Amino acid sequence: MKKKIHIAVLWLLFILLMAVRILITMDYWIVIQILACGLAVALLIKYKLPSKKSILLSVFLTFLVAFSYFGAMKYFGINNFGVLISNSPCMIATLLSSLAVLSVMEKRGGFYMIPKDGKHPKLKFFVFTFVAGTLLVGISILVAFLSSSVVTPEFSVWKYVICFNPGIFEEMACRAIFMAFCIGFSEDKMSGFEVFTMLFMMTMPHCIVHGKGLIETALLFVIFGIPFAFIQRKNGIVSAMIIHGMVDAVMFTVTGLSM
Repeated sequence: MKKKIHIAVLWLLFILLMAVRILITMDYWIVIQILACGLAVALLIKYKLPSKKSILLSVFLTFLVAFSYFGAMKYFGINNFGVLISNSPCMIATLLSSLAVLSVMEKRGGFYMIPKDGKHPKLKFFVFTFVAGTLLVGISILVAFLSSSVVTPEFSVWKYVICFNPGIFEEMACRAIFMAFCIGFSEDKMSGFEVFTMLFMMTMPHCIVHGKGLIETALLFVIFGIPFAFIQRKNGIVSAMIIHGMVDAVMFTVTGLSM
C-alpha cells in the first residue's frame, strides 16, 4: 500500500481541486500553482536538485514566463511592474516544477525534453512537432469559427510573447509535473491504474482550472488535453511547449483572446 500512496495523494488533491471548483468562485490557476509547487517540493526532497545545466534551463524557462507578463504589459499598455509581482506564484511554480521535472528526468528517466533515442531523433522531433502543431492549429481555428468568435486578425509581437506563458508554464507546471510525480514515486514498472492516473492528471486538472462550463471543459479535455499529454509522452516536453504556444498564438490572433 505504501508503494501506491503517491497515487492516493494525487486523487485526494484532485478531489480537493474539484471541491474548490464547485464551491468557490475564484481564480483557479492559483490552486494548480500551489499543487504544482507541492508536488515539485516532494520530488526535490527525494531526488534533490538536477545538474547545473538543468538548473540554468529551469531559470531560463522561468525568465521566459516572466517575459510573457512583460509582453502582456506592453500589449495592454500597462506601465506597472506590480503585474510581475502579482504573477510571481506562476513563476515560482514554473521554476520549482522545472527543477523537479528535470531532476526526475536525469535520475529516473522515463520521459524527456527532446527525443534522443531511435533513428534520426531530431528529424522525428521536428516532423512530429510540425505535423501535430499544424493539425492542432487547424482544429483551434475550426473551433473558433464554429463558436463564431473569429474577429479581424490582429498581429502583434507582444501578443505572441504572451504565448510563452501557456507554452511553458502550463506544459511544465500543469502537465509535466504530474507525469514526473507519477514516474518519480512509482516502481520500475507502473501498473495500468498508475498509467491511467498519470494521463488523467496530465489532462483534467489543467482543463478544470480554466473555469469553463461542463461541456467546454469536456471539449478542452478531448480536443487539447489528451493530445498535449500524448505529445509530451511521445515527442517530449519541448514539443508540447512549442505546439501549445503555436495554438495560443493563432487563437490570440484570430479570436482576439487575451491572457
